[in-house]
Amino acid sequence: MSNGTFRSWMETQYSPETMNDIYHHGCGGGVSGLIYYSETTALYAAYQEEIWEILQESAEEFGYDNVIELLASHSKADLSTPATFANHLVWFAAETIASQWIQQHEQDEDENEKVFSFKH
Repeated sequence: MSNGTFRSWMETQYSPETMNDIYHHGCGGGVSGLIYYSETTALYAAYQEEIWEILQESAEEFGYDNVIELLASHSKADLSTPATFANHLVWFAAETIASQWIQQHEQDEDENEKVFSFKH
């Protein structure tokens, strides 16, 4: 599982439709491969450094001084055990990656439309 990155794992694991679902609805509704603590804790163990990089970038982007402040803002998150903590971090990273993936593909589609309309 740890070959490559969490981003590449997601891109090979999920269809564009599933990435869109994660982007719009989050992971809480049930996403294959991200449902059980056994799955999310294994992903956390495999991709921990990348997940923390995503958390740090998000904390900075949203104006928090650090990751702990970012996590504290998620008042409904269950962070009471190592498994629920890892689960939350994996879901946060997955939702962030899905958001970036959707935004990139929308931008690529816009650029392709501009090229197509320019040629005709």
